[in-house]
Amino acid sequence: MKACERKGRRYKQVTKVKARQSGQLILDPSGFFVINAVKDEHRIYLEHYKKDGTLNEVIHGEDPISISSAAVEHGLVSRLDHAAYLGRELEKAYLCIIYGFRYIQDEEGIF
Repeated sequence: MKACERKGRRYKQVTKVKARQSGQLILDPSGFFVINAVKDEHRIYLEHYKKDGTLNEVIHGEDPISISSAAVEHGLVSRLDHAAYLGRELEKAYLCIIYGFRYIQDEEGIF
């Protein structure tokens, strides 16, 4: 087994996985989110809807970490890929507020 070094540490040979985008969308049984970035309030609103489209809960805050943490604590996310997606979108919404851009959910870039 070959060893590799990183910042002065030695690691045993590990599997290397090339990052790629998933080709399929799997819906979260816990429901879905609608994200609104309100520039005037410097606030992000996270609406959680049940699978049937019924509004279930609204979380609001000023930073993506506290909002995503609240969503996890309230059991609104059951899939890891959905949690990762939520984190990306909340960060995007936050950056749009900071830099004065219009936030559009699921839009590729903001700049």
